Amino acid sequence: IGSSERGEGGISLSLDYKPAMTEAIEYFINKDVKNIGFIGERLTEAKLKLFKDIMKEKLCAVNENYISITDERFEMGGYRAMEKLFEKDSVPRSLICAYDYMAIGAIKCIYDKGLRVPEDIAVLGMDDIPESQFLNPPLSSINPQTDALCRSAVDLIMSRLTDKKLEDNTYDPPKVCFRRSTEID
Repeated sequence: IGSSERGEGGISLSLDYKPAMTEAIEYFINKDVKNIGFIGERLTEAKLKLFKDIMKEKLCAVNENYISITDERFEMGGYRAMEKLFEKDSVPRSLICAYDYMAIGAIKCIYDKGLRVPEDIAVLGMDDIPESQFLNPPLSSINPQTDALCRSAVDLIMSRLTDKKLEDNTYDPPKVCFRRSTEID
């Protein structure tokens, strides 16, 4: 689960973040926001590549100054990545974070710099952890629909073990859960 590579005779399911990340980027573009940034860490290369591909497709360009990758992870990684953007004086109007814990750290850094979310910088995370809806402001996030993916994986394994053909093995793709952290006027 999670890899797009399939071993010989193996079963593979992967999350397709492209539709949800495209929806998020289009949301910002429709709000007339073109300076969209991305923060992540070294283990989130696939999400960064997807972000860059969609930005090139939608805006024909990627501003590397709005991208910050750190060696640290989780909240401290988000804080440090956001801090790097402030140090470069390259703070985007909207920010997509590789995962919610990084978004939490980025929001703390934004507040520590005297700015507000979403009034100054809109922030969106990925994973839609349960705490997202309880943050101040509630964090917009891409929900990977992990439960549905796991059900599909079990169905695939069971069909392989029982030699029964699956009629349908689809799962709900990741979806954007918009909350207050991305409300741009």
